[in-house]
Amino acid sequence: MRSLIRYGLGASLITVALVACNDAATGPRSTTTPLVSADVIVQGSVAFVGCPQDTTLVGHAVIGPQGGTLSVGDSRIDIPAGVLTEDTPFTMTVPAGSLIRVDVSVDGVAHYQFSAPVSITIGYSRCRMRVLSLSPYTAWYIDSNTLLPIAPMGGDDNRSDYSLTFTTNHLSGYAIAY
Repeated sequence: MRSLIRYGLGASLITVALVACNDAATGPRSTTTPLVSADVIVQGSVAFVGCPQDTTLVGHAVIGPQGGTLSVGDSRIDIPAGVLTEDTPFTMTVPAGSLIRVDVSVDGVAHYQFSAPVSITIGYSRCRMRVLSLSPYTAWYIDSNTLLPIAPMGGDDNRSDYSLTFTTNHLSGYAIAY
């Protein structure tokens, strides 16, 4: 009986050691939420980040020469003063689904170009309880209909804020990739 107890204690210590090593590699774990990794959604040759969202979020704003911000959920577009010459109606959509993306447009205009760069932030706080890639995320310009990647946009991945910010001079669909 004593050897059985020692064996059980030894196995428990080994298990604790293995879990501790695993936690050191992946970061702290929540005791109430199971740890799952973010989805990988491959479109063309790019691996996009995915975390499910059930609801489509849509926002509208008229932004003029003084500049302004349109925020939808934890995503936004920031337009500096002087970039626009007139009041312009913008729409931002954060579609339901797994792909972390935004679609930004000017109402009634298929391909809107700015005279100077604007800043777009895509929030990924819905992945908060997921294991994130160790390498920084990047933004990609995508075809909003097919979701295929068109061009990399780069960006600044802010892990503490769960957001990726990049600049662009045109409006379209954008998604976060590994």
